[in-house]
Amino acid sequence: MAALERVRMTPAEFKQLGETMQPTELIDGEVMVSPTPRNIHQEIVGEIFFLFKQIARQNPALGTVVISPMDV
Repeated sequence: MAALERVRMTPAEFKQLGETMQPTELIDGEVMVSPTPRNIHQEIVGEIFFLFKQIARQNPALGTVVISPMDV
């Protein structure tokens, strides 16, 4: 197995990378890329969303339920 290469950069360099669909952060000068969620995670999120959506429909005063990612 190949060793992971650590990439260090300044905030200005990080901004030049542009947008990506992969969750990417700059933490203490190191670029951190998060893995995509696993299938079981997505299934659980879907179930929780469904339950919350049912509650919100029955109680509109509680607000609305949406799935991320989205701008708010």
